[in-house]
Amino acid sequence: MKHFFWVSDVLFLSMHTVLVLAMNEGYCVSTQDIAKKLKVSSNHLQKIHQRLVKEGILKAHRGSTGGYCLNKQAEDITLLDIYIAAEGAYKPNQCFINRDNECCDSQCILGSFLSQIDQLILNYLKTVTIAQLVKSPHLLNLDLAGIYNKEHC
Repeated sequence: MKHFFWVSDVLFLSMHTVLVLAMNEGYCVSTQDIAKKLKVSSNHLQKIHQRLVKEGILKAHRGSTGGYCLNKQAEDITLLDIYIAAEGAYKPNQCFINRDNECCDSQCILGSFLSQIDQLILNYLKTVTIAQLVKSPHLLNLDLAGIYNKEHC
């Protein structure tokens, strides 16, 4: 079965990167180390990291013990912040029939169904912080901490 909510690879890798860095708080983690943990291309991940630096989510440190760390506290970064950094402004679902305009709920066979889902997703992205996700029990079982370089950020 396909997922109802689709996430681009850029958003997927951005969220994973920020979670890895939050779990290694205060330390620099290299793109290569994160790519190895996530089993993805370090070249592709490097481009995503540069975008996250440009948007103020990450901070880059150069040198042999350099890498990336969070530019803000984990409790100050929401999923919406990461979404916007990775994908640009959040846009509600467009009408699948009239692609030039937003769906007009009153004239749509689905009514306000899609706009209600959009609002639920937007509210979730606005309210969930990286700090909350780091405290999730399932993350404690993952081997994502301790992959940092010796350098503090």
